[in-house]
Amino acid sequence: MTRTNGNGDGATAVHIALQGKGGVGKSLVSAILSQYLLSKGQDVLAIDADPVNHTLAEYRGLAVSKLNLLKEGNVDQREFDLLMERFLTESGKFIVDTGASTFIGPMWRGNCPRALRFG
Repeated sequence: MTRTNGNGDGATAVHIALQGKGGVGKSLVSAILSQYLLSKGQDVLAIDADPVNHTLAEYRGLAVSKLNLLKEGNVDQREFDLLMERFLTESGKFIVDTGASTFIGPMWRGNCPRALRFG
């Protein structure tokens, strides 16, 4: 998913690797995309939101920040809101690796933020 902010200059883009199954390459794609954008001189803001395996964060050359999006099995609304605020206020290319288990439980229990609900 790619989304640019509404300020008209296209300075911010958000790329999210989201898939419920593990081992499909979300972290790898996130790392490759981050490296590519960096090689093109882009400002990259890589975020690892995987609550189980911070694989993207292991790529030390990418300066990945870890985001603890889950708290006691539910989406931490404060952390989610802070992430959305970053999308809206900071410039650069955001690369977010959600990990396989980030949204599985909350979606089925209805605790997922409205912006991420299916249907």
